Amino acid sequence: MMRTLVLSAGLLLGTLPAQADDLVIDFDGDTGLSERRVISPYHPVEFKPGVTGQAFDFDGYSTQVTGRTDPPALPFTVSAVIAPRSHSPNTAGLVHLVGDTTLRLDMNRWGYPMVRFHNPDDEPLQLVSDTPVRLFEWNTVAVTVDAETIRLTLNGETVAQQGHALGDGVSPGPEVVIGRNPDAPLMDGTFPTGHFNGLMDDIRIGASRQVAEPPAAAPDLSIARTRLDDDPNRPLFHPVPPAGWTNEPHAFFRSDGEWHLFYQANPNGPWWDLMQWGHLVSDDLLTWEPRPQALWPTPGADSQGVWVGDTFEGPNGVITALYTGVNGQWASVGLAQDEGEGLNKSPQNPVITSTPAGYQDMRDPFILRQEDGWLMLIGSGTADRQRPEILSFRSEDLIDWRFDGPLDIGEVERFGEYWELPKLFPIGDQWALFVTTVQPGAPARTQYWLGDWDGTRFTPQDPQPQLLDLFRTQLAHTFARYNESSHVAVGVVPEENRTGEERLEAGWIHGFGLPRIVSLCEGDDRLCQDPMPDIGTLFDAPAQSAATVGPEWQSVASDLDHGRVRLDLDLDNLSPIRIALRATADLEEATILTWYPEDQRLSLDFSRSSLTPHSRSDTLWATLPAETQMFDIFIDGSFVTLFTDTGGSAAFRVFPSREQANHVHLALTEPDSRTERDVDVTVWSISE
Repeated sequence: MMRTLVLSAGLLLGTLPAQADDLVIDFDGDTGLSERRVISPYHPVEFKPGVTGQAFDFDGYSTQVTGRTDPPALPFTVSAVIAPRSHSPNTAGLVHLVGDTTLRLDMNRWGYPMVRFHNPDDEPLQLVSDTPVRLFEWNTVAVTVDAETIRLTLNGETVAQQGHALGDGVSPGPEVVIGRNPDAPLMDGTFPTGHFNGLMDDIRIGASRQVAEPPAAAPDLSIARTRLDDDPNRPLFHPVPPAGWTNEPHAFFRSDGEWHLFYQANPNGPWWDLMQWGHLVSDDLLTWEPRPQALWPTPGADSQGVWVGDTFEGPNGVITALYTGVNGQWASVGLAQDEGEGLNKSPQNPVITSTPAGYQDMRDPFILRQEDGWLMLIGSGTADRQRPEILSFRSEDLIDWRFDGPLDIGEVERFGEYWELPKLFPIGDQWALFVTTVQPGAPARTQYWLGDWDGTRFTPQDPQPQLLDLFRTQLAHTFARYNESSHVAVGVVPEENRTGEERLEAGWIHGFGLPRIVSLCEGDDRLCQDPMPDIGTLFDAPAQSAATVGPEWQSVASDLDHGRVRLDLDLDNLSPIRIALRATADLEEATILTWYPEDQRLSLDFSRSSLTPHSRSDTLWATLPAETQMFDIFIDGSFVTLFTDTGGSAAFRVFPSREQANHVHLALTEPDSRTERDVDVTVWSISE
């Protein structure tokens, strides 16, 4: 829904004390701007404390302020106080004065302020700062133009200057655009790339060179949950960042009682671009707090993206990260360390400059500590795209790395032309090796082998891999040690059901399945997954009932937009049973799980999950042990996470179109001699 506010005097835009001929836009009162509009297409406008009153919170992909003013004559200064939440995937507009002569005060994709001055009678002028703005802090950016010089300042310091011969009669145009670069292209024809992301206040335009001092208090760059409150697809208890693009979780670790989860992020909007490390923190693995992004692209080896990596305890106990950096031509590996102020990139980056010869690419380093140093595993594939591989590198100091060739894992079954996200760690008395497969035209999958590791060679129990997620709908798992015999795992649950326009209106895309405990199953031949032991604390007291299920559908839960339902089946009766989730009362919409015990098969049918024409309609299949008799299902907006009593787990997304698609129904598959089946049903609602 498009929201365009035409502002009346005194509503949002105002005047601070300054020189008499200065226009000051401070979002508090009246102003000299005319025909002023605040454009916020997808959510109400938001404000945070600013210089003296309130600052405008620009969302990074849709919000802007426009208006008109009397053009300032030379000499003049344009300034703004800004607190960036993130760099933009393209040059972000701060303040533009548009007309026959145009002045653009911007910030490029690496956070360097820049100014462009275009007079039709002269060559365009462009200055770029030699210093970036400070992310997550207040900055004052200003440009001063007089008859001979154009000068760019950042926090009171001159960061770029250039002479010119414009003459005294040149002045910029009357159209004012704040927070958006109208020249920036749309990504995929849908997503705007030139919006500012963060707070802006005290914008001054006029003859005075007086600029505002940044506030002493740190900016509040949090994203209010109320921005997304009316989104029925948004989860309440599944981990999900506050907004923007979300993808592969990684670098998961625990330190000083807190769990740190990093993930691929574009904080500017719900599309893939300019990847950086998002950051979530939890003290209980149940509730998560967003933190500012931990790593982001800078000019050089990672100028086009900071991709997946790993964190570990480095020398002297310092939290250290190795990550994939991309410059638009090739991938490299960068190093960052946390010495008390967050992760800071090493001046010696990149520590691995490029992919070894004979391989198509490399990404996603994973680190193992060894007696003589460090072993790095990196996902890759041969240059002929015929064989996925895990590349191995060794180092004694984390700076100088020696390529040891592909990791020796024996003659395992290799699916895909490329492997991503390799991981190797002990679990119980076994070692587990994980990869995520990449094969054009086929869905990615997280698969694993159990076996032995001697420090050089991994020997699998079975050359055929096993799947971690039953339906391959949860991917890219990251792991952190939970106790001596188990790990915590988190995977991404991507969406495939919304159009670009729907994602743009929502403001977010993708999220994570519930954290789960991963351990060896009895028999040590596969991995079992269970919900966190304290997950019940998220819910109200359960309601329990017994149902006798026949061939006709019956509702066993309703109003379950966010909650949990557990089904305990009678093992004496092996009739196949259907479970309709996110269903309407009339079952016009429903996503249906069907358990065939005698065949040990579980199906997931999306054919009527949504009435929207672009919804998925396929059916997925999984294998479960025949003795499976319990399904523990967590429903949370569009997220569904499933656990079984035999260690199986899956997570997937559902996007019904009808508001009341919040029922759970049960039925047998067809009438036969065993026309009824007893089921114990337990339902929990979410605690508010």
